[in-house]
Amino acid sequence: MPIQQLFEQAIAQPRFSGPTLRAALLPVFMSDSRTPLTPYVTEVLGSDLAGHVLTSLVRSAFLIELVKHPKIETTKFEVRWAARLPPSDPRYASFETCLAIFNNLLEGLMVASRGSQEWNILETFKQFSVLPYEIPVDYQQRRLTAPIHTPDNVVWLWNDPAIVRTIALRRAVRGEGIVAAEAAIFERVLDKVRVKTYLTDRALTGAHKTNREKRWEAHPASVQFATRALCLGIERELIEQVCYFEGFPQEIQEVLRSEGVISWRETSVCPVTLAPLQYGHLKKELLASEHGKSSFHVGHLNPLKAVSDDPNVGHTAHNIAWISENGNRIQGNLSVADTRRMLFEMAQRYEARHWFGLGSL
Repeated sequence: MPIQQLFEQAIAQPRFSGPTLRAALLPVFMSDSRTPLTPYVTEVLGSDLAGHVLTSLVRSAFLIELVKHPKIETTKFEVRWAARLPPSDPRYASFETCLAIFNNLLEGLMVASRGSQEWNILETFKQFSVLPYEIPVDYQQRRLTAPIHTPDNVVWLWNDPAIVRTIALRRAVRGEGIVAAEAAIFERVLDKVRVKTYLTDRALTGAHKTNREKRWEAHPASVQFATRALCLGIERELIEQVCYFEGFPQEIQEVLRSEGVISWRETSVCPVTLAPLQYGHLKKELLASEHGKSSFHVGHLNPLKAVSDDPNVGHTAHNIAWISENGNRIQGNLSVADTRRMLFEMAQRYEARHWFGLGSL
């Protein structure tokens, strides 16, 4: 069966399976003159890692998860040349373009020999994945109108600090060596931040409606869009903030810092109330969570309202933080700056009326 038809058959199934698609594609790729580097992948990576990487490359090069219409709920796998993506959509790519992307990525993979930094990065993504089909492939540029899914714009991020530093921290907090008994807590922390970090919010108004797509697969003109590198940077920021919650085990913090996995910073506080965030409270909540209830939220300091290169207003590590339940309730849809201004003005009015004492209420 032709390669293109295998893809279209796979996404037509009620439930998509990446490994099943890879198994169907691999013998065709191995013998097709259009994919000459496929036979070398196992030789370079080893059979175990090669399976994960090839499945993820197929997913990254040829497929996209689009939110379902008209209800804007859940997502569905589509090929990049699907009818739902007209050629005018920057995310559209022909089968031939996707094949060229796949071959470019295979060529870039040839440097990942066993024991190299590239191989270790891939192995870490496989062993400690946060998302299915996770590999360090990303867009170089956010193209709002021109095609974004092109051979020159889909690249490996071998040396990007967001990749290297984030996976080092992920490996440290999810392995049992450094964090020991806290490893189970970090698993729950990562699960808690995964949605807010990597998936779009539910946005039912505006030109680009979203609901839990991968942020780098949202329309690039949407405020919900973010590259994988930006999302990885957010993961790191949120995990590092937890390491500086008040009451976090000092000995673990010191080891993580001495290993160069985290940097020194002050105690994490709610950006609205400025009260220190308590690790003990977070731990208790994660171990006995109640659906729909949370004392800890992850939120943007400035709401996502416009597409901008300013890291302080987009989905970036500069614009996201842990927020307490009270802080989240007070902030609402305001920016943190506007919220603080509101609180300061309220405090001034209270002071003017001498209403700080309970007896004056």
